[in-house]
Amino acid sequence: MIAILDAPAVQGATVEALSEYCWKRSATLAGRPWTHGAAVQLPLLALTVASALHTVGLPTGQSSVGLNSKVPANLLITGSSGRLPGLLVQLATARGVRTCVAAQSGACQQLLSLGAAEVIDHNVVSFCAAFGSRKGRVLDAVLDCVGVEGTPEAIRTALGASYVSLASPSLQRLQEDGALAEAQVRWRQWRKSGGNEHESATIWRPDANAARALSEVLELVEEGRVVPPPEANAALETLEQFGEFVSWARDTESGRRYGFPGESIWPAAYGGDGDVAARKPKKLWTTLGGYADNLAFIEVPDGD
Repeated sequence: MIAILDAPAVQGATVEALSEYCWKRSATLAGRPWTHGAAVQLPLLALTVASALHTVGLPTGQSSVGLNSKVPANLLITGSSGRLPGLLVQLATARGVRTCVAAQSGACQQLLSLGAAEVIDHNVVSFCAAFGSRKGRVLDAVLDCVGVEGTPEAIRTALGASYVSLASPSLQRLQEDGALAEAQVRWRQWRKSGGNEHESATIWRPDANAARALSEVLELVEEGRVVPPPEANAALETLEQFGEFVSWARDTESGRRYGFPGESIWPAAYGGDGDVAARKPKKLWTTLGGYADNLAFIEVPDGD
């Protein structure tokens, strides 16, 4: 559970007051059941989504990138695991932003039902090739929910879009250092807190932007335009996101996730010439299930 404490006075409602409101309204909201756990977890999810949108030029309530633009933004959300992609789709769609999601095949219908304008299977279609072939300003930003790209300038060059990652620190450590390193971090945090894991929790000190962001989400929930994400175990959610990350089709030379641009232009992933966007790539890893007995944390030696 996440507690938001010690909120200073800000214009309008504080995050502390809004969190209390979440709790009180958690029995039924917009005609849908909502658990207390889901209510407590909502503020952090909402602030994460709002911060990502703000970073790419879409502050609270805004649907266009740039103060003078009246053209609704086009966003690409990469990754479909966890609760962030669905909340991103709903919030952006409610503002009038067009959203596309590069998702796992099993998540396509659900994301379309939440309001996504387009969903592509990221193991079959290269979003870079697909959007790069379209005319005009096809993408304003890429919001990455399951990974971190080391060279976001490649996305700007290829698509003219900004890039931001929503991957949590735990997910990043899992991807970079493996399960053992992540377990050691959690163990050290637990020992430092004297066995009380909540004593090491982050305390968020909100500002006016955070209060406005939460107000926006709560109003949309009240209106029935946003369905609150369900309650979830953070550790299991991180493993689900990691599973999508390692099962993402990859370039056999660079290891980049299929669709993300870089120095390699992908021909080695296909074994021939022709339309890159139309062919299914070879995978660096076949599927997560192939390594399930080892928790999918196997290091692949160079050259294998």
